[in-house]
Amino acid sequence: MSNAVTARWHGDNYQARVFWENALNLLVPQSCVVEVTFEADGPKAFDDVVVLYDPAIARSGPVKVPADYHQVKWHVEYGGRFGFEDFVDPDFIGGQKFSLLERLRDAKASAPAGANFTFLTTYRVRDGDPLGRLAAV
Repeated sequence: MSNAVTARWHGDNYQARVFWENALNLLVPQSCVVEVTFEADGPKAFDDVVVLYDPAIARSGPVKVPADYHQVKWHVEYGGRFGFEDFVDPDFIGGQKFSLLERLRDAKASAPAGANFTFLTTYRVRDGDPLGRLAAV
């Protein structure tokens, strides 16, 4: 398999695992999960896996969460790292024009109030990067 095909296969596999981890909740009678979508018709860059709840669920904070939108990134390189500056670099998400933060801004504008957005990656936060302090909270 060529590297490009291998990378694509692993990326789809990783994303599918996130999907199934959430979709299994559809089998739980008391679950609030009512829909789980793979490659949803949702906010661009946060449409890899979308989970809808009814009723909305409690999380930290006063607003209940009606939906979770996931951006899932699998990387070929092992031991990869990222930092806060990568969130404003379109190349970090394979983009040409828009960064992850710009995509998040646009996604939040089109999603229901209280929606949760998650960036899942196989990379780790770069040592010494300010994001590391946030992850420890």
